Amino acid sequence: MHGTDFFPLLQKALDDVEDIQLQGHQILIYLSLHHPELIVSSIDLLLGPLERAINKKQAPKTGNEADRGDETLKSALRVLMALNNVSGVTR
Repeated sequence: MHGTDFFPLLQKALDDVEDIQLQGHQILIYLSLHHPELIVSSIDLLLGPLERAINKKQAPKTGNEADRGDETLKSALRVLMALNNVSGVTR
């Protein structure tokens, strides 16, 4: 599987349910550390889902639901911090 095949799948994962999003975030953090050159060419596919995760309006929730929403937000912010260190990624 080439990067051109992989990143559309990763984009879908980033727009999926919270558990899948968290896994997609971990993949992006890994790639930003170990293979940053792959991210640069596909950054436009990835930023939209990340922005949606960060800007998602949270309905009032309590307990585990609130914790999960907070964790998704924190995870997306960690991805943006990791992408900020990738040379060639601007936005």
